[in-house]
Amino acid sequence: MTMLSCQEVTRTIASEEFAEAGWWPRLWIQLHLFGCRYCRRYAAQLQVMGQAARQLWNAQPEDKDTAALTRLEEAIFKGFPASDADNSDGE
Repeated sequence: MTMLSCQEVTRTIASEEFAEAGWWPRLWIQLHLFGCRYCRRYAAQLQVMGQAARQLWNAQPEDKDTAALTRLEEAIFKGFPASDADNSDGE
């Protein structure tokens, strides 16, 4: 099997395919994520958005208002990894 492209990895982790994949394809995806900081960042963003969406979905009906959406937005942006512009490691 050849190394997966970023497009293949992001499509797979954003869909149900990753959860249903066997151990071999999951290993290749994990290896790609280990070496690709951009896909790693994308995976982290998906995770944060999923957690925030689940919290909003489980909120009480009276909590589903503008304030709840503002809290959701803040939680999402707070959970995202820092961008390259914020890094000072010279990469």
